[in-house]
Amino acid sequence: MTHPESGKATYRESEAVSISCKTCGKPVLYVSWIHNGRVKNSGSKTATLNFSSINKADAGSYTCKANNSAGITEKQLILLVN
Repeated sequence: MTHPESGKATYRESEAVSISCKTCGKPVLYVSWIHNGRVKNSGSKTATLNFSSINKADAGSYTCKANNSAGITEKQLILLVN
């Protein structure tokens, strides 16, 4: 996984936010953002979380999960909203 680089991100309430989880590898990885056990977005190589106006209810732990036939990798991101 090349992004996210950090395990924590802080944003101001009402801000427009876009957070990408990017991968590289072969075979191509299927990527998902997961929050509270639910897939929020997914894609091939990249998955992006988009918030048009982030609020405190969006805060919490998000997991970027990438998998292919070679295996699975995950990275956790703590999203803070002030």
